[in-house]
Amino acid sequence: MLAATSLCVAAIVFLYKLNLYFQNLNHHIEKISQDIPTLFKSFEKLTRSVEELSEQIKGQLVKTDWVIDQVKQRVEAIIRIEKQVSETFKQGPLGALLDNLGAMKKGLSSFFTTLAKR
Repeated sequence: MLAATSLCVAAIVFLYKLNLYFQNLNHHIEKISQDIPTLFKSFEKLTRSVEELSEQIKGQLVKTDWVIDQVKQRVEAIIRIEKQVSETFKQGPLGALLDNLGAMKKGLSSFFTTLAKR
């Protein structure tokens, strides 16, 4: 009889602790359930902020692409002008004059080198 009584007392204590565990679990579930709408609102706000930031970044990239294209066009124009000036300079009378001056320099250099050797 004592064993049966001890078993009943142990079962009552076990059931009491099990009941406390489920009450505690129920309390936590209720608390989480109350926090979920706030969490969803925060998540929606974060999503909108990320979308706005993404749109701003896209706008900045478009502007950056435009600036890069403008710089590229200007550099190409400068290179084209430089080539035209260089070709015009080489093909014109100044190019011939420079070629003649270069030839004269080489001739004078050879002359003075030969003169110095004698």
